[in-house]
Amino acid sequence: NFTAMTRLDQNRAQSQLAAKIGVPVKDVKNVIIWGNHSSTQFPDPANAVVTIGGVQKPVPAAINDDEYLKGAFVT
Repeated sequence: NFTAMTRLDQNRAQSQLAAKIGVPVKDVKNVIIWGNHSSTQFPDPANAVVTIGGVQKPVPAAINDDEYLKGAFVT
């Protein structure tokens, strides 16, 4: 097993997306964190998916708020 501080950042990003969508954290998958555990990191929801009512859909489509995804979510 390997782990890193970026795993904490990934968990936080996944949690924020789940809260925004209104689903349990376990229903959000494939969130990526680029960079290292510092101000240079970039949380990337582009390939993330969420399961809503048994159906998977892309997180950006589920949130449908580019301003949030490119602003508040990233900072």
